[in-house]
Amino acid sequence: MSEILKYLESHQKQFDATITEAYTSEADESQQRALMQSVKILKEVEMLIERKRQAQKFLNEKNLGAGFSDSQQAKGDSQDISFLSDSSLHKIEKLSEQTNNMVVQYNIMRIFDLVLKGKLINIEQKDTSDLIYFINNIFLLHDLMVGTSIARRMVQRSKALLNYVLKRKDINEDQEEEIKELLALPNLKGSDAFNDFENQTFEIKRLCKSTNIPDKISGIQQLSEKLTQCLTLQEQLSLFSSKCQAIIKSMIRDIKEGDKEIFNTLSNFLTAMIFDTEYLVEIDKDILSQTLNGRDYINADVQGGQIDTSKETILYQLTEQKEALEQSEGLYSSIALIINFFLSFPKNINLQSTVLTVFKRLYNSFHVYRKNLEDPIIMVLINIHHKFNELQQNKSYLNRAKAAASSGQQEQEDQKIEESYIEAQKFVNYLISSDETEATFKEKIFSRKELQSYLAAESLEKHKPNPKCLSIQKYGEFNIKVGYPQLQEIGAGANFFQMIEVEEPNSIIFCGFSTTSHDIQFGFHKVTLKSQVSNEEEIQHEELEGIFPLTKIESFPNFVKVSFIAKDAGIYKVLWSNDHSWFKGKTLAYRISVLRPVQRNEGNKGYDVQSSLLNSEVDPYKSTSAPSSQRSTTNGSSANSASQTSANSNMIRQQLRQSRAILPTIDHKNVIFKFSKVGDKQELLKRKTISIFMHIDLDYDQVKISFDDSKTELTNELNVSHNLSQLIDENLEQLFKQQNMSIERDQQVIKISIGISKTQKALDLVKGFNHQEVTQIQDIYYTITIVHDSDVLALNQFNASNMQSSESSKASQSHISIRISDIYFYSSMILRNRLVQSKNSYSYEVGDVGALEIMAETFNTDNSGHSGDEVSGGPNTSPDHRKGSISSKQYGLKKLRDSWRESQFMAIALANFQRLSSQRLNVVFVLSGFEDESQKVKLNDYVKQVKDHYDSISQGISDLGINIELKEDDYQMQAIKNIVPLFDN
Repeated sequence: MSEILKYLESHQKQFDATITEAYTSEADESQQRALMQSVKILKEVEMLIERKRQAQKFLNEKNLGAGFSDSQQAKGDSQDISFLSDSSLHKIEKLSEQTNNMVVQYNIMRIFDLVLKGKLINIEQKDTSDLIYFINNIFLLHDLMVGTSIARRMVQRSKALLNYVLKRKDINEDQEEEIKELLALPNLKGSDAFNDFENQTFEIKRLCKSTNIPDKISGIQQLSEKLTQCLTLQEQLSLFSSKCQAIIKSMIRDIKEGDKEIFNTLSNFLTAMIFDTEYLVEIDKDILSQTLNGRDYINADVQGGQIDTSKETILYQLTEQKEALEQSEGLYSSIALIINFFLSFPKNINLQSTVLTVFKRLYNSFHVYRKNLEDPIIMVLINIHHKFNELQQNKSYLNRAKAAASSGQQEQEDQKIEESYIEAQKFVNYLISSDETEATFKEKIFSRKELQSYLAAESLEKHKPNPKCLSIQKYGEFNIKVGYPQLQEIGAGANFFQMIEVEEPNSIIFCGFSTTSHDIQFGFHKVTLKSQVSNEEEIQHEELEGIFPLTKIESFPNFVKVSFIAKDAGIYKVLWSNDHSWFKGKTLAYRISVLRPVQRNEGNKGYDVQSSLLNSEVDPYKSTSAPSSQRSTTNGSSANSASQTSANSNMIRQQLRQSRAILPTIDHKNVIFKFSKVGDKQELLKRKTISIFMHIDLDYDQVKISFDDSKTELTNELNVSHNLSQLIDENLEQLFKQQNMSIERDQQVIKISIGISKTQKALDLVKGFNHQEVTQIQDIYYTITIVHDSDVLALNQFNASNMQSSESSKASQSHISIRISDIYFYSSMILRNRLVQSKNSYSYEVGDVGALEIMAETFNTDNSGHSGDEVSGGPNTSPDHRKGSISSKQYGLKKLRDSWRESQFMAIALANFQRLSSQRLNVVFVLSGFEDESQKVKLNDYVKQVKDHYDSISQGISDLGINIELKEDDYQMQAIKNIVPLFDN
């Protein structure tokens, strides 16, 4: 690792300097500023080390292919780096002991967290006494920040350190005794409920093995109570994933269909452990913008009044809890045990509804389980469909008398069936519309005849899901149930507090609590730059900002829900006080969760997701985006070039807006990504713009670059395809060298437009992209726009179709020209399961939802002169007949729902399209992508098969004629040049 340390030498010097500045400063503000800078440096170091390790891993994989050993790599990855010097560590520890400022303490904790996470301290070279001293410092900080996610992480890191030190040969008896005492602390040892679970659950196991249903119910209730005694959610999930399995197996034996009460108990148990990790929250815009009297806004059951303003819906995520779920080994087997049991009672709608809820949560949170979930999902959808069909039959004319005599309980069940069917319909719609759903899974859904009612166009249109298929929760009214609440005994006259770490502005803090008897006082506070802490007999916090004053709350038998939008990142404190009670202790059950907003940005990568293309405004840089054919190579004609570009851009924009009936709103969260480093817009307009276009092909490991005009085009091999920042940086460096280009910092703006494959790998690359790592452009203003190439091609072809249609409307033609590209298999910008018509074009596509699109140009028919290929006369060619046919949106859908990847289904699509249009078809299959002979041969065979299948099924319409051909057209780069500039706003 000496190479990496040398690589980080400048960062190490900066870090040591900021630590020295914090240590020598006396003012809290100076210490805070210096430590925050230290944290920033460590985050940069973490990023650089990961980048270096990934590059080394890539080289090692290549060496392995050549027969070299990977032992050195394994050894290198396990080594620590001596980034944190003894001097700097000593200064941080002394500062931690001397300061009472809470923000300073918090930033010291962040430094220790990053140092241990990145292995930036060489543990092996540290003296045992120094390590124990270091760990004791961490525990003191933990006690000050107890309850925060960083405190929980530091407990686990400290435990690993202590276990390492305990194995050292140079440890003496006193040190060994001290370490064992530290490991015996509750936070490190874990709860008694977790460590002694087997011995404490003898009675629970006996009850669950009983054939008496009340005993089984009592057993599962006691098991739930046992989980509340765990210290953390991780302990609860660990027990559920392992030691609870035997109890569940014995409990589900001997249960019959009529034992509904135990079904409800077990359903509640399952949905508590497999919880939602994402929430769509509807919030008043005034609350979100924090304009409520200039103060933070808290919504609790104890406060009345609602604000009647416009709403905004934002996607939030329980990041820490989601990670806990994902890291729980054995979780799926415990879930499958209960789910398979529920599926064995297909007529119980409550169980099927629970199964559907759990499947939705698993499908969203666990990508690794998706393949295993496909068949069970289909099974529960079929079960709910059968119950819904039975309900419809009972409502028929012949069964009205029976329905009228039904009980109130039956009415509740009927309502549950209808609600479950609607949820199932939305989930199906989500699955077939989502780009994340595997094509093979979509094919399974389309091929099952029992699911066809879900796939009817009317049903799909009526029950549209939101992008995550989540229920919308109103801010202040939702109840976040994550596992089972934790218990805390608060003695008479005592207090209990928990600190909360908020890492993202506008996060929502949710706190739910109740007491087993009597009331409790509750308060909510915020740590400020002036907040102090003392730790003499007990921890005391001073100079906190009061958000909700300490107030007596009737928390029994009520369950109190508190929601708060934290406009600033930082540390917050919730306090429960029992000091008003002289004799009675209280048992508090509480949950605390932090919901991080994920709609607008991901992981502080420095970018904002852009709005829909169709709603974009005029681009202030539009003069920089001219196609190569319109750009001038002389400075004197730049104004003319800008004018031409502006006109062309506005023309394309206008045509796209006119076609809103065909183009859907872009799911911009996963389609369009914008990064920038820009200054004043008026100043930028005066600068010369350098336009660079890239097309990255992950399938063929190639990148194609075009610089300003199409004559300058380079094709390079992808050397590193796991880091998008490095990939772009290296190719820009190569481009600049080949073009002998020098950057004029004060006179130029660089605009980089990138098309990348629409795959999960590409999306992961984009989400991990940090534009500040592209070193070639850091000294100049720039914008980077990244879009999926398939979406760009869809827009480009649509635009080309409209333009060609408009230009050819004066011609005497009455045929339809269709261009089909394999690129549409990956496009998300296509209307699904519909046939629509605009002034100049049809769009007709079904199949495995977004798999392929036929874009057709229809030309105005003129009676004066016709092409030789046209079929004249006959009732089928009348405009009225065509209009009637086109309105039949259900036509042929059932036959086409498998996939257009299969040649026979493509032939069916073409035949149906010809019937609808009553026109001759000219079909051009476009071979797109980089040149590849195997791809060309494959598509040639495909086209031949389509022709053969078409000939066999085209009875009655073959006289209209059809022409099918294959054309090579490597046009991704031109599409990027034409369309990407429209995304800039």
